[in-house]
Amino acid sequence: MNVSSADENKKCEEDKRPACRYWRNCYQKNAGHRRKFRHPSPDLQNDNKVSEPATKKKKIQRDEDSTVKDTPQTKKQSASTEEIQKTVKVENSIVEKTDKDSNSNNEKTEKCLDSSKEQINAIVKTPKVEPSPPNADVSSNNSIEDDNDEDLHSESAKLIRQIFLVNMPQDFYKFYDFCTEIKSSDPTTALKIADLKLVGPYDVLSGEITAKTPNQEKLLVHWRYYYDPPEFQTIVKGNDREGLHFGYWRDRPSSDPVFVATNCSNVSHKIKPLAENIFGATVAYIEERAKKANPFEKTSFFNLLGKLKAYTKKHNISLETLSAKMKSREKNVVARTIHGAGIVCPYNKKTQVGYRELSVTDNQLLKIVKKIEDAKDDIERASPRAELSEVIRLATIAGDECDFGTCLELGHDLLSTGCAHVQNAALAVLSIAYSQLERTEFLTIVEAHMKDRKKSSNCSALQSRKSIESLS
Repeated sequence: MNVSSADENKKCEEDKRPACRYWRNCYQKNAGHRRKFRHPSPDLQNDNKVSEPATKKKKIQRDEDSTVKDTPQTKKQSASTEEIQKTVKVENSIVEKTDKDSNSNNEKTEKCLDSSKEQINAIVKTPKVEPSPPNADVSSNNSIEDDNDEDLHSESAKLIRQIFLVNMPQDFYKFYDFCTEIKSSDPTTALKIADLKLVGPYDVLSGEITAKTPNQEKLLVHWRYYYDPPEFQTIVKGNDREGLHFGYWRDRPSSDPVFVATNCSNVSHKIKPLAENIFGATVAYIEERAKKANPFEKTSFFNLLGKLKAYTKKHNISLETLSAKMKSREKNVVARTIHGAGIVCPYNKKTQVGYRELSVTDNQLLKIVKKIEDAKDDIERASPRAELSEVIRLATIAGDECDFGTCLELGHDLLSTGCAHVQNAALAVLSIAYSQLERTEFLTIVEAHMKDRKKSSNCSALQSRKSIESLS
C-alpha cells in the first residue's frame, strides 16, 4: 500500500460520514449524495488496493432514501455490478423526479415524520368525543334533561292524565320550566306582557289543582271554551275580549298532539293551527303582535322573543310553523270541516271504506241550522229540523257501513255552528264515531262538555279558585 492509499484510508477512518453502500461502484452524480456519504478519492477510484469500508463487509442495509426493496442477493452481499447499476439508475430517476437536492429531501422527510408523530400522539392522547346530532346544542345534554323533566313532573303527569284523559307532550313541561325561569313566583303569569296566561292542565303544575281538589268530574271541562271539540285541549288563554286561547290538537286521545292551534270563541268557531309545539305557536303569535304594537310594546315583545328563542336554541326545540309532522297530517285529512282544522280517521282509498261525503255541503248545512236557530217557535222550527234529520239519518247509515268519518265530520260541523238546538244531534253522531273509532276518551269529554257548555271567557271549573284577572 503506497503513502497516498494509507493517507486516504486514514482520512476514511477519521471521516464520520457513513460510507456509500456502493463505494467505488457508485454512479451518483448528485452533489448532495456526495456530501452525505463517504466515497473513495477520485484518484483512487481505480486503485484495487484501497480497502472497502468496514460497512461494506457487514450486512448491506437499505438506505432511508432508497425506495427499492432489499433483495435476497443484497442481504447475502452477492449483488452483481449490473444489479447495482440498475438499482442506482432507479434511485437517480426517483431523486430527479422528486428533488435535485437529496439533503432537502431528507430534511422534509424528517419534518414529515416528526409531524406524523405529533399527530399520532395527539390522536392517542385526545379522548374520543361522540359527534353531536345536527342542530344540537353541544353545551346541553338533551336526553339527560328530558329524563330529569320526566322525574320532576312525573306525579303531575299522572294527575293530568287522570283528570283530562290525555297525556301532555314534552314541550308542555318545557314551556312551564321556561316560564318558571322568567317568573318563579307565579309561572302561569310569566307572559302577561303578551296578554297570555297558562291555564287548564298547567293548573296542575302550579298547584291550583291537586289530587284532593273536589269535583274532579267537572275538571274535565276546565278551560274548555264553547267551540272546543274534544280534540282541542286549552293550555293558554289570551285576551278575554276575543276569547283567545291556545290548545293542543290531537286526532286520537292516545296520541301526541299534532299541532298547537288558536280559537277566538267570542269571534268565530274557526280553529287556526300555528305550530307543532307551544313554543313555536307563542313565538308566531308574539311576532304578529309586535308588528302592530307601539314602540314601548315592541321593546317588551322583542325582549320576550329573545328569551324564548334563546331557550329553544339551548334545548334544541323547533319553532317551525309548518313542520313535517303537520304536513304529513294534512295528507290524512279526510274532511276539512267547518272549523277548518279537519278530521283524521282510517280511510282506504282503494275500497273507499272509512269515510263518505255528507249529503249536504257546508253552506247548505249552515243554512239549515240557521233556520232552526232563527225560528220563533217549535212549529216554525219543524221544517228545518226535518231537513237536518235526513242529513243525520244518511250519516248514521254511513256509520253503520263502517264510514265512521262521516259521523265524525257531521258532529264537528254541528258543534261549530254554535246552535244550542243541535247539540243533542251533534252528541248523537259523535257517539257513533268515537265509539266505533275507539276514541272513548273523546266521547267522555264531549258528554261532559254538552252538560256545561257556556259562552264565556272565564271557563275555569275550579270552585275555590282565586279570581281570574282579565288580561285584556
